[in-house]
Amino acid sequence: MTTKKLIGKIHLWLGLASGLVVFLVSISGAIMVFEKEIRWATGTASYDRTVPGQKAPAAPPSLIFQKSLEVAPQGGTYQYFFTGEQENNVIVNWHYHPGSEEADIPAGYREIHQNPYTGKVLLNELWEGGFWGWMVKFHTTLLLPYEVGHQVVGWATVIFILMLITGLVLWFPKSRKGYKQRFSVKWGASFKRVNYDLHNVLGFYTLWVVIIIALTGLVWSFGWFSNGVYFMATGEKQPEYQGALSTYHSEDAPQTDDQLFTLIDQVTATTLNQYPEVYRYSVSYPMDSTASIAVSILTEQGKNYDRHDEYVYDRYTGELIASEKWSEHNAGERIMHLNYPIHLGLIGGLPTKILAFFASLIAASLPITGFYIWWGRKKKTKKRRRDKKAFRQIEIAGQ
Repeated sequence: MTTKKLIGKIHLWLGLASGLVVFLVSISGAIMVFEKEIRWATGTASYDRTVPGQKAPAAPPSLIFQKSLEVAPQGGTYQYFFTGEQENNVIVNWHYHPGSEEADIPAGYREIHQNPYTGKVLLNELWEGGFWGWMVKFHTTLLLPYEVGHQVVGWATVIFILMLITGLVLWFPKSRKGYKQRFSVKWGASFKRVNYDLHNVLGFYTLWVVIIIALTGLVWSFGWFSNGVYFMATGEKQPEYQGALSTYHSEDAPQTDDQLFTLIDQVTATTLNQYPEVYRYSVSYPMDSTASIAVSILTEQGKNYDRHDEYVYDRYTGELIASEKWSEHNAGERIMHLNYPIHLGLIGGLPTKILAFFASLIAASLPITGFYIWWGRKKKTKKRRRDKKAFRQIEIAGQ
């Protein structure tokens, strides 16, 4: 068996092993690229939803949290809100609860929409129970238990990357004359030939885009891969995330809600005053005695991706205890922050979204066109065997 035939066999069996998973993950990924636009068109938008504009100041963070905590289930462990890019965009508040069987509280993030002027709650629903929460779970685990599902998707992605590499080797023709059919689809030919061309030509043109999408997906699937990317970018081990904590003194008088709300407003104002223009910002609420207040600033430069500056304050004193600015990030930290927008094609706005969308659709088509190529060859081989057998029987009868 020649080397190319061996690679062809490897390519075939890898495709048969991972084809269905690749198809499902790619289709769901293509849909997720345009989540923002789909939600806007269907009236279910989050960050772009608006209320009638008012000649009134924006509600302070303390009022936003006060109103959201009134409707959120008690015992949550994490809460923060995002403002919109326009003054009349709703505030999107995210409240995480680990779940409680006794209180009949499901685990997950609760999406709370609020009026930016009054803090009035406009929407309060469990994100995991909605379509997009379902879609994310489907894309990352195929709705299997997380411990199993993310391994299935992760290893299928690894196999798919190997398929793309072996496919590139098989793409190269034996002679120069064969290059012409490798770059264009012969639309007037038979269905079998068109299918073959679609597999080869579309796969070649989107190869690197699909590989980048697949590699960025592996960053979430496997810790070893994420650590490897960070090491390649910096030459250092990726540090474990450790959030800055507030200093709690049990002998001090308990902090009242009013004191905490006042402090949240103060540190938010202090942070915003450092920036002449703010595209969007977020504030986190400290849910326990050692949690801190985090204020993240997103400027116009980070409009299409996660390029933010974050400031962390002690919940009791308002003292700045940590800061993380984009300009101070090393290459590994920037790659980790950019992983999500690169994976979904958000990083360059609409042009890269369109590119990621069609690349995902083509990735979904490759297992289908590849299977048909294999099936056609299998049928052809069986037909040849039948013809040879029949011919042999005629020869014997003639003797």
